[in-house]
Amino acid sequence: MTVKYDDDTPISGRLRNAKEIVSAIRHKTNGKDVRESVAQLGELLVGMISILDVPTGSNDDYKEDIKKYATQEEVKQLDAKIKRIIIGTDHETIKLVVREILKEEGVI
Repeated sequence: MTVKYDDDTPISGRLRNAKEIVSAIRHKTNGKDVRESVAQLGELLVGMISILDVPTGSNDDYKEDIKKYATQEEVKQLDAKIKRIIIGTDHETIKLVVREILKEEGVI
């Protein structure tokens, strides 16, 4: 895939969502803007992952961080996936976990 690095506008503040962050990483011409885009992506991912690591009821701060980057629909989808994982109905995640456990135990 050929990508044109044709966006020389500086980043001033927060990018609005994950799609904008990825676009900035792909198209910014200045290294400092690419680094800022990568940093904002890292913050978004840390916030999303932190929701899984924090006990129920104490993840409100992380949800606020995620809302800086994700749309309401993206937050709803993430919340729904987390609930499916917690109650054990997210088959894709369950398969991944079982596969990793079997690898660790040397079965596969």
